Amino acid sequence: MELDSFLASPRWEILKIISERPSSPIEIAEQTKTTVSFVSQQLKLLEAAQIVSKKKTGAFEKGKPRNLFSISKDIFYIITLTQGFGEKKSIDLDNYQKSILRIWALENKPLKYFLEEFLYRVKENFHEIHAIFIDLNRINPVILVFLEDKKTQQIIDAFSKKSEEKIKFEFYSSLDLPKLNFSSFFPIYQDSTFLKESIEMKGGNKI
Repeated sequence: MELDSFLASPRWEILKIISERPSSPIEIAEQTKTTVSFVSQQLKLLEAAQIVSKKKTGAFEKGKPRNLFSISKDIFYIITLTQGFGEKKSIDLDNYQKSILRIWALENKPLKYFLEEFLYRVKENFHEIHAIFIDLNRINPVILVFLEDKKTQQIIDAFSKKSEEKIKFEFYSSLDLPKLNFSSFFPIYQDSTFLKESIEMKGGNKI
């Protein structure tokens, strides 16, 4: 599918909003400072292209069920332009690949290489991890890992001790969510359950 036309502004602004959390046309219109009718028109185009999906909730507004729009699937749209090769392509992503892409967005190259190696080491146990964040506001970056599985934690501890890069790991469970301020954390990975809890807590300004 050719995504260029759909990734142009203002549809890109709409996609960024609903990628953070499912949103209604009214909420999107408020954030983009446009009209609800304009947003609804753009959402219909995005829905027809199967980029977003619509879900009715139990909340009612003016006698009609409230529609929430969310990203229908994870897509990596890559444009490659090098000597002897040029291509535009969309690629479906799994959770591991999404995490790698977020790591590539970091500016700190030694940290990027460290995180890539870390993810590779825990790849077989990746399903045991609920979330991975980086606290970049400390003097030395700290990696926060949310998990319940002790075996996976031991694997991470062993990796940390052997690594030449002495980057600290901190381990948390979902019960620690209300105690933390996520505004300074860079997300590397969140599973669906953790992401849902995060979205719900955003209403209380915790994350």
